[in-house]
This record gives sequence, structure tokens and C-alpha cells, in this order.
Amino acid sequence: LQFFCYKINNLVSRQALSEDTTTGAAIIGQRLASILKRAASNSLTETLTALAAEVTGVQTFVSGLKEATDKKIRGALNLQLNRDRDFLDALATFIDGLQQPADPDGDEAEDQEEEDMNLPSTGRGLAILTYMQAVRAQARALAAQRNLSKGSRNGRIIAWLADRSLKQTDLAEVGASLVVQTYARRFVSPVSRCVQGIPRRYRAFRRLRQVEERWYAKGPFSSTDLHPLELDVILLAIVRAGGDLLSKPSVLRNIDEPVWSSLKPLFGLYMNQILVDEATDFSPVQMACMAGLCHPQIRSFFACGDFNQRLTTWGSRSLDEMRWVLPDVEVKEITVSYRQSRQLNELARAIIHKTGGSARNVTLPEHVDSEGVAPALMESASQAEEVVNWLAERIREIERFVAQLPSTAIFVNEESQVQTLADALNEVLTDFNIRVAACPQGQVMGRDNDVRVFAVEHIKGLEFEAVFFIGIDRLAGLHPQLFDKYLYVGTTRAATYLGVTCEEVLPPTISSLRPMFVSAWDTTRQPG
Repeated sequence: LQFFCYKINNLVSRQALSEDTTTGAAIIGQRLASILKRAASNSLTETLTALAAEVTGVQTFVSGLKEATDKKIRGALNLQLNRDRDFLDALATFIDGLQQPADPDGDEAEDQEEEDMNLPSTGRGLAILTYMQAVRAQARALAAQRNLSKGSRNGRIIAWLADRSLKQTDLAEVGASLVVQTYARRFVSPVSRCVQGIPRRYRAFRRLRQVEERWYAKGPFSSTDLHPLELDVILLAIVRAGGDLLSKPSVLRNIDEPVWSSLKPLFGLYMNQILVDEATDFSPVQMACMAGLCHPQIRSFFACGDFNQRLTTWGSRSLDEMRWVLPDVEVKEITVSYRQSRQLNELARAIIHKTGGSARNVTLPEHVDSEGVAPALMESASQAEEVVNWLAERIREIERFVAQLPSTAIFVNEESQVQTLADALNEVLTDFNIRVAACPQGQVMGRDNDVRVFAVEHIKGLEFEAVFFIGIDRLAGLHPQLFDKYLYVGTTRAATYLGVTCEEVLPPTISSLRPMFVSAWDTTRQPG
């Protein structure tokens, strides 16, 4: 699709060039046509290499045309200055009052490749630049037999200029030349246009589909607005288009040559080896972007993760989704869990079964005592004081069982609850020489044997001997699409002790697991 879009754009350009009979463009167009006729059978690299050989000739051709059109427009500007020495100041004042940025999809976009971006951006310098741009847009519109939008920036400037633009005959001549320049300029930097022009082509594609009400809402949104997941798609297109070229030894050898130098930023991002942890939190497109940054001659890419631990709504849900973008990926499954007790391993498997997660045949290591305790549950815990007292009792139980309090974490549903719960629990446990540390924004605070309080969103990447969930029925209401993932991840963060509270009762999806829980540990068999 990427090559197809690029080829079609250039075929249109070639046709316009080869049909032009007034500027000598036909000769260049015929040479480009010959290259593009072979494009279907040649690789993209071969096609771009052939186009690169024409760059010098195209540049000379475009420069000559541009010099002539600029001379005519500057002549019209000088005429106005001779008539009115304050003309530029008046134009600058009008421009300042517009408060309207250039539209990246409008007529101003055509000038982006023509102007020196170091030109003045205020005062008389800006007025000169704006005059040139507006007259060019007017000339192009005339050549295309259309009207400038009266509400656009250029349209309003032309309305202000009135008869102070080019004469009609000069305007037609300049417009015809500008159209040819636009088409020819597409061949000045073929590699850069192929790869770096993807965002602009995507914007045009989205605008067209939006009119059709296909894939995009028809409601108003700025052409410069971009959703993060749209950005991922654009990045993948750039990475893969550039990667196809950089995989060719001939391109790598000549990377410093002007024709290929636009690929150097991408080449500078390549790594000999890439490792992705918690891979399922990333979408298949994001994974493909990361894999696309592997050095093309090594292609060493490694990712690890558990589909049941996906904590993003856009993350990868299955191996089929992974293989959609990484078809040759080799999969190795880990089937032995060394982290958890038997009871928590069984609970984790039961959660997967009840919530429709990916089935896992995980076993415990042989010849290892994996016996622990059942998870603890407190329901109808709507009062903060009740929750704090229950937590304090369970934490003291653990300390009595193992003599010294092991690593312990408490997960609350929202960041605003972290400090509040830590302060309340500290008041109860201070007399027992147990400290509670608030961990805002997922920061690991305090000493090793402190009880730490986190917001549940920061649950990934942490491991503790004991873990507590507060208000999991409310968590189910806040995050219905990810609740089961949060609960499963929390269960796997704990090695031996897991405690859960509910403001009312267990969520319906896991209510049948109630027999697997106990209310306290002092009456159960303790590990060791």
C-alpha cells in the first residue's frame, strides 16, 4: 500500500509534466515516465535509484521556473511600493490582525518547500513573504479553475490586496508555471518524499475517508489533531518504508549521499538487539514499530509478557495479533511458576478461567514446598475505619508468622487514596513498630520492611511477599474492561499472602470463587 500510494502520486506528477508543452517539462516527464513504467517489476530501491539520477536535472528545471515566477511576483510588489511606501507596513498590520495560522492542508502548504524557513517571521519581512505566498495561491487557484476559500488565510489576504496583485494575464502565466513546479518538485527528493511524506499523505487520506464517513467521525476536528494510536500507525509506515530501503546493502553503503541521506535519522535509531518487557501492554502496531528498529542485518528482537497481564485497552490480546505484524516470531512458553504458593497459583488460574482469559498450563516446581495460605477476604467493608483495622490485623498476623514483616504492598483504586490510607494505617500500626509508606505515582518509597501503598495503575513490575487489594468491587466499576487483568496481576505479584476487601461483595464474574478465601489467617495452616 505504501509503495502504491507513492507510485500513484508520481504517476500523476509525471503525466502533468509530460503533457506540458510550454515549459520544456515534457522531456523530463518522458524520462520519468520511462522509469515509472518499470516500477511494477523493479524493487522500490531500484526505482528510487533511477529517479535519483534525474534529481539534478529536475532541480535545475524547477529553479529556472521558480526564478521566473518570483521575478514577476516581486515586480508586482515593487510596483505597489513605488505607489505607496507604506504598503508593506499596512499589510503587516493586517496580517497581525488575522490571528489565523496557516492551514497545513490548504494553499499555504504548497509553499512549504519553496520558502527559506529562516526568513523573518514579523514586520516587513513577514509581509513580503506573505504577499508572495498569497499571490502564488491565487495563481494556482486560477490555473486549477477554482476559487480561493474566502475564509482561508490566503483568501482574506487576496481580498485585502484587491487589485494590488498580479495582472490577470500574468496571474494565468504564473499559475501554469507553479502547477508544473509543484509536480516537478515531487521528484527533487524522491526518497525523502517517499518516507518523510507519509504524515502528509495520511492526513489527505483521513480527510477523504472522513467525508465518506468511513473509519473516521464526520464531526469537526482539526487537521492537525492526531490520536496517539494514529501516530503509531504513521510511525510504523515510516519505519517499514525506510527499513525496506535500509535493508539493501547498496543503500547502506551510500547512506551519506544526498539522495539517501534522509534515511540517516532512522538508521541512527537502529539497535543490534531489542528487548521488550511487559510486551502485551503494547498494541501489535507498537510492537511492530519497536521490531522495526532492529538492525536490518541482525534482526534480533525479543519480547516477554503474559496476555492475562495486559493492563491497557489497546494492548495485544493474543498470539494471532502478534503474528499479524510479526509473522515469523518464534514463541517459547514458560510453564513453571517459581514465585507463588500453591493456593495463590490455583486462585490465579481460577480467575483466568472465570473471566475468559488465555488458558495457561502453569505448574509449580517439583521437590519444592509451595504450600502457603488461602487468600483472605473482607466483604461489606464500606467504612474506611473498618478497612484500616482489618488491614492492620492481617499485617500483624503476617509479622507473627514470619517473625519479621516481609515485603508488603497495598493497592488502592485511585492516586488520591494513597496518602490518605497510608496516614490512617500508620496511626494504627505505629505502636507495633510497623511503618507505612505512601508511594505516590508508583515511586518505591520507604525501607524494605515498610508496608507500601500504591495506586493500582502502578502494579506492573512489582513483587511482594504479601499484597492487599482495597475495594475490588469498586475497581470493577471503574475499570470494567481491565478489572480482571488488575486482579490477576495483583494475585501474581504476591508470593504467599493475598488480602482483598470489597465495599459490598465480590464482583459477579468471580463471586463463585468465594470458597477459596478465608476471613483471617490465624486459624489456617501457615507456610513453613
